[in-house]
Amino acid sequence: KAQVQIFGSNQLKQLAKQGGTNKRSIMLNGGVDAIISVIEHQSNDAALVALAFSSLCSLTSHDSSNKYQITKTHVIPYLLSTMKHFLDNEAIQEEGCKSIFNLTFTPTHLLKLILLT
Repeated sequence: KAQVQIFGSNQLKQLAKQGGTNKRSIMLNGGVDAIISVIEHQSNDAALVALAFSSLCSLTSHDSSNKYQITKTHVIPYLLSTMKHFLDNEAIQEEGCKSIFNLTFTPTHLLKLILLT
């Protein structure tokens, strides 16, 4: 199962990097829920969690509408709790910080982050 999730997370990440149409398609077809599911259910697989964070980061990069939709899924608490769980894992900390930065780049989303913590 982990191999399938690794493959899927890699594919989501690559598709999201290619731009707007792919990002919208991922958003509309449950991509964020799939990423959150990986974070929730593979919490002991650091490499897979880091990849899921990286996929989320690619999805939110330079796309304000995705940021708003994703923050509504309450993904930020998952990011923070997972980062706390893997305090010594550099890849998770880096990708988690990038994802949080991407999600909170505008003042509205920064306020949402402050309210959730």
